[in-house]
Amino acid sequence: MAEISANSVPAIDNDYVGPIFTQLRLTGYMGNCETGILLTPQLANADEVDHAVKALIKEVEKAGREAKKILKKTKAKRTSHAEN
Repeated sequence: MAEISANSVPAIDNDYVGPIFTQLRLTGYMGNCETGILLTPQLANADEVDHAVKALIKEVEKAGREAKKILKKTKAKRTSHAEN
């Protein structure tokens, strides 16, 4: 099954003035670049498809929560650096 996570934002130091951002990335997958990236194992019936789709949605939602935490933490660090 696919794994999706959030990238961390650029390192924050006193001289960093660029934008604060994060990205979602596919960190685990099956297959290879020649045949494409497979997000699920082989699915043989509707129940398996439903289960796989729900699992992918769960992974994306988890990565989204992680990305929001990264943004919040980084913005707080920037505010802290600006005040010093």
